[in-house]
Amino acid sequence: MTFRALAFRNISSNWHRYSAYFLSCAFSVTIFFLYASYMYHPELVKIQGQLGDIGKGIIATCSVLIFGISFFFVLYSSSGFIRSRQKEVGLFSLFGMSKWQLRLMFVYENLFIAVASIAVGIGTGTILLKLFLMSMSYYMILESPLPFYFPIDAAIFTAVAYMALFGLITLWTLRKVGKKELVELIRSEKGNDQKLRFSWLLGILAIASLVYSYYLAWHTHWEHLESKMLPIFVLAIAGTYFLYTQFSILIVQLLKLNRRWYYNGTNLLNISRAAHRVKENARVLFNISILVAVVLTSSASVYALDRSMYQFSRASHSFAFSMLEVHDKPFLLTIDQVKTVAEQYKHQITAVETLKMIDAESSSIYGYLGSVSLIRQSDLNRLYATLGKQTVEPLDEDVYWIDQRVAELFQVGRKINPETIEIKLKGLDESLEFKIKQKIDSTLIPSRYAGGDVLALPDRQWEQLYKQASPKLISNVMMVDWTDWEQSYWLVKELERLADAPSSYYMTSRITDNYEVQQTSSLGFFIGIFISLLFFVASGSIIYFKMFNDLQEDKSYYQSLVRIGLSIQEIKRVVNVQVGIIFFLPCMIGSLHTMFAMKTLSNLMNVDAMNYGFTIVLIFIVMQTLYFWASRRAYLRVILQGITR
Repeated sequence: MTFRALAFRNISSNWHRYSAYFLSCAFSVTIFFLYASYMYHPELVKIQGQLGDIGKGIIATCSVLIFGISFFFVLYSSSGFIRSRQKEVGLFSLFGMSKWQLRLMFVYENLFIAVASIAVGIGTGTILLKLFLMSMSYYMILESPLPFYFPIDAAIFTAVAYMALFGLITLWTLRKVGKKELVELIRSEKGNDQKLRFSWLLGILAIASLVYSYYLAWHTHWEHLESKMLPIFVLAIAGTYFLYTQFSILIVQLLKLNRRWYYNGTNLLNISRAAHRVKENARVLFNISILVAVVLTSSASVYALDRSMYQFSRASHSFAFSMLEVHDKPFLLTIDQVKTVAEQYKHQITAVETLKMIDAESSSIYGYLGSVSLIRQSDLNRLYATLGKQTVEPLDEDVYWIDQRVAELFQVGRKINPETIEIKLKGLDESLEFKIKQKIDSTLIPSRYAGGDVLALPDRQWEQLYKQASPKLISNVMMVDWTDWEQSYWLVKELERLADAPSSYYMTSRITDNYEVQQTSSLGFFIGIFISLLFFVASGSIIYFKMFNDLQEDKSYYQSLVRIGLSIQEIKRVVNVQVGIIFFLPCMIGSLHTMFAMKTLSNLMNVDAMNYGFTIVLIFIVMQTLYFWASRRAYLRVILQGITR
């Protein structure tokens, strides 16, 4: 038998151990190939504006991240395979195989896995490429989807990159092959996991650390973010580690005190074996919990940002289309021109409003000098009537503060609800102070024209300021609404073309802002899905590998249970509990970390991020359950085969 045949037989006979590793490698190759195919697409250079550069930049960043994830996953798995086969290496050495021959055998094994995973990954990626290009075109708002092509350059780049990855990792892991004494290898049944010592103090400290880190996360706001972030991370990581190494043993000790429950049915087997499993794999479970928390928090944060930016971009415009006129710059289009183009694109004008504003300054809101737009209260009521909102009571002295930052994602650096506000016009020495009658959270004027703060002054006082103000401080805003604004993208593009002012500051619309958000945040979220999936598959594969790494010991354990009288059904229940703990315990801990991280994000953002976090966690639990059932089925089949022989 040749070394190549021996290596292939080693893989095929241990396929239950290699399968998850192989599929994870193939999956990472598939994603990397899809991203590379996009970057090499010949039509990408024809995309107008910066869309091509934005998409290409995001893809390139994600490709580097995928390659890094793949490197550490393959390195961990390869090292684990060699550690788990020390007895096998010892037997080969006993039969006369030199250490160089042993290394050559492992080289062939890794070569087979590398070639097969690269071939399957590129083949799968080619099949999915058309769907991927259509999805990318949709999120980038292209007029026509990117056409399918056979990406030879991307295939070569992917194959070379991953062959180099497998080659480097193989050379690195082979350093340990053949360095141990023969007797040590023969006696090696398992890895050299250190025995964990139990401490009641550390067990209680684990829960105290987690509870306090959760408390800090729940109450973290912008003003003390910098001082709290490091303690939160340190306490959460330390608490998670001691949760597995110490608190799990403490829980078992407490459960044993209830002897009636502990000795009922298979509870004794479940608890004692679960404690053994968790203690033996504590470091792996800790790493997976942190990995799950990072992946879920990142995914939920990106999802929350994507949905929130989309909602806020819609809320930042009270009208579908707006134009600005200043003292030396008239409106780019007349209302008749806008109506004509709207009718050409089958949209009906439903409202047209114009508004005069005075640009002023105030330090009462932020603590430093900021811009404030002044309007008449009669104009405020007129706009509210057009928008179908409740009008306000006209005042003689006081003002209404319209806080337009309700449509902003982050709100920092402002004083909360001042009772009075002092304003000043440029060019005038004296300042005016008004009492704020009411703060209204609403978007009235596009933020690029009026900023985040608008003051509605009594008409008489506004007219006095208008007469004193420099013409440079006066501006007019024309706001237009029409039917089916969500379908009016090409209408707005035609207006920009007609005005010969693409991306002009003096012309803005709700639909273009929506599209800009979708082209960035939604595209990033779509691409981030694949990164999260890769993390998910990698973490699941590590758990799968640890399960089958302990397979020989588990077979002996369950055979002993059958000899003392346990039925096959009872064996299945015990297996369900043992496998379920390994799969779902890191999932639960990581999900809990994520929800408190989302609470912190909710405190920092003008949005309830916990709802988005719950959605991501729920999806992850469903996927983890499917992974659990597939792994449990494969594991149980091997266990039952060993029992029934």
